[in-house]
Amino acid sequence: MAIPNPCRVAVLATHPIHYQIQLYRRLAQVPGIDVTMLFCSRFGLSRQIDHTFGMAHRWYDESILNGCRHKFLANYSWEKSPSSVFGTINPGVLVELTRARYDVLIVQGYAGLTEWLALATAKKRSLRVVFRGETILRPCTPPRRAAIGRMAVQVLTKAVDVFLPIGTRSREFYLHYGIPSDRLVLSPYAVDNEFFMTQANRLKSQKRELLEFMGVSTGVPVILYVSKMTPRKRPLDLLMAFELLQEPAFLLFVGDGPLKREVQDYATRRQLQNVMFVGFQRQETLSQFYAVGDVFVLPSEYEPWGLVINEAMCFSLPIITTDGVASSADMVKEENGFVYEAGNVKALESALRILVSDAERRREMGRQSSKIVEGWDLDASVRGICQGLSVALAH
Repeated sequence: MAIPNPCRVAVLATHPIHYQIQLYRRLAQVPGIDVTMLFCSRFGLSRQIDHTFGMAHRWYDESILNGCRHKFLANYSWEKSPSSVFGTINPGVLVELTRARYDVLIVQGYAGLTEWLALATAKKRSLRVVFRGETILRPCTPPRRAAIGRMAVQVLTKAVDVFLPIGTRSREFYLHYGIPSDRLVLSPYAVDNEFFMTQANRLKSQKRELLEFMGVSTGVPVILYVSKMTPRKRPLDLLMAFELLQEPAFLLFVGDGPLKREVQDYATRRQLQNVMFVGFQRQETLSQFYAVGDVFVLPSEYEPWGLVINEAMCFSLPIITTDGVASSADMVKEENGFVYEAGNVKALESALRILVSDAERRREMGRQSSKIVEGWDLDASVRGICQGLSVALAH
């Protein structure tokens, strides 16, 4: 089956997320592809409680939707988070996919009720379905949960024409569940490299001024953490490793969450110097923090990807992360960083010591980070989606 021109694509999304909007806005720039994003909720566009934070935040304003054709489906859920099974209940998706003349439906998850309603409708309407989600195998999954997941993927396999793995660990997930390789097309998980690299170049000469403005000690390497402060992210591991570090350095935490107070209290009790917590930062202010960093650390025990690593690499930072972070399989090599076993504070301290004590090695690893991430950009993601659409429509 040839790709129609225009090829009308519906993208189902739980709520507006800037990474997804940037990607599908770029996809819509491909001649002949007509993209409409179907949002299941307005979560993040107003001040709301984020259950992973345990506190209220307004992630974005309406301008994030500029240049993105979209529709908000009426959501009848009683839950506050769109991420749970009943977090999105949008019966209007049946009408939208039935009346609008879409050729392909792109689904990005299978945890919510609306996603399954959309898959069933697409199957009934003979729409092609492409799946692109954050899917990796998780070690130590409880047997009952693993069994439910296995059944869900088996049903998903019958409803989806093409799967778009976002990286190595994602591909391993699909192969593990018996999905044949000819139904897999790589669409790398990426950020807007052009934007971040432009910001990096713009802010490079302002590093000292930014450090002074933030009240960060100059003349010592800055170890940077950018993420939520939740148990899964293990920020206390980084603080404990920093405490063991003998070399002079500064530790900068960017992020908020339920563990922030605990980590702050630990630093206070132990009278740790050169540690700063700047809290939650919106996307438009984040670049200045990457710009003052010298080493980037993401100590999570589990991440389905970890796009902050992509962002940090756009700022030519060496990376330290764990084997539980999926992006480590593709983004972190011997030449640009270290991967250690999640929870091993001593191993984290050892990696920090190597980078903090050797400025030239930091710079060289940072240069390698920049080279690696250059090939992992939105254009590569879009090429993967386009190939996936082609395969799906020929299915």
